[in-house]
Amino acid sequence: MKLLPYDTMTIHVPLPVESVKELLRQHVAPVRWFRRGTKRVAFKGQVSESGFKISRSIEYRNSFLPFLDGTFEPEAEGTTIHVRITLHPLVVAFLCYWFGSLALFAIGNISPLFKDGEPMILFAVGGFAVFSALLTLIGFWAEVPKSRRLLSEIFAPPK
Repeated sequence: MKLLPYDTMTIHVPLPVESVKELLRQHVAPVRWFRRGTKRVAFKGQVSESGFKISRSIEYRNSFLPFLDGTFEPEAEGTTIHVRITLHPLVVAFLCYWFGSLALFAIGNISPLFKDGEPMILFAVGGFAVFSALLTLIGFWAEVPKSRRLLSEIFAPPK
């Protein structure tokens, strides 16, 4: 398991860009915030002219679900798809706030620590930080292989 929730992948498809986009659109549904879609698809998000921003369509909650941000690159023998696999930008913003708050709390309690000699508060803050990091990394990396496999299967040649 890597220490940062970031990965990349490249897929070579022997189809023109327009066909690749259409094939991907068949497996991507728009994000619905308040109700479930009736169509069961592999991913939710959007496919645009230049690329896509999608995540796996799941029936459970996982804030650390991988977010796939891809671009299409036309080539002579088809299309190359470059994919960045990260956390959703809102999750990254929340984690920055969370870890920043923990750091500020720890820094604010260093001075009293030297006066009183009671390090328990820093152990608690450190425990929160380690627990949060593990929760994020395990939730993210457990889902990455599933997202990679599903995306690769969409563009795999028929058997």
